[in-house]
Amino acid sequence: MAGAPSLLASTLDGLLAGELKRFRWSLSHVVAEGFKPIPRGQLENRDVPDTVDLMVGAYGEEGAVTVTLYVLRKTDQNDLAQTLEKDYSCLCSQFSPKISHSPERNMKLPSLIRPWLKLRRM
Repeated sequence: MAGAPSLLASTLDGLLAGELKRFRWSLSHVVAEGFKPIPRGQLENRDVPDTVDLMVGAYGEEGAVTVTLYVLRKTDQNDLAQTLEKDYSCLCSQFSPKISHSPERNMKLPSLIRPWLKLRRM
């Protein structure tokens, strides 16, 4: 299963050399609100895996996805942004906990949670 760094690398692999250069330039100048630019010297001559590692190191996985989506849209790479957003949403939904309200499933829940679920159903 692909994690966020793999999705980011796959997305950036869809950029041509000039587009990747512009993407890296944007990371050092124009990033989403609440995120600091990555210094230009750190991005210079980096390939896709190195760029992804820098973004994840600077912003965390979720932040790197947010910044990537922002930069892709700012550089008119809307198709790549849309694909990344969809794939990341699918990735996140695979890991989100799902609680069933069926009695069989609730028996497996810790005893402290079961009374709370009963109150909620009333």
